[in-house]
Amino acid sequence: MRTGVLSVALMVLAAAAASCRQASMERAAARQEEAGLVVPVSTTLHRGEGKIITVGVAHESFASPVTVTVSDLPEGVGADEKLKTVNTGIARFILTADAKAYYVNNWPAKITAVGKNGMRYSKSLLVTVEP
Repeated sequence: MRTGVLSVALMVLAAAAASCRQASMERAAARQEEAGLVVPVSTTLHRGEGKIITVGVAHESFASPVTVTVSDLPEGVGADEKLKTVNTGIARFILTADAKAYYVNNWPAKITAVGKNGMRYSKSLLVTVEP
């Protein structure tokens, strides 16, 4: 009987430890999300159209200045600047689809912020190009 009770107690402890580990990992991921980079989930462009994309940079995570880059854009889509250095919490880019831009749906472009201290965060911006 003692062996059965001991086994159950060990299983309960193991489950509790796993639950604590999972919660700790989720809190760490949430802190990283809050701490680094805020990027719109998606944007839709029409050929010949430009849109302003606003990227938020939480400076508590970075040593200023912070370099923000846009990369991996679909064919025919460009940014007014591929790289911006900011000392405030916001970087704005103008994305433009030219007249021959490929039609794409949820193309994963990349927004990256790098601080003077080497801290780096990257997120996807899903780009759709329509006629």
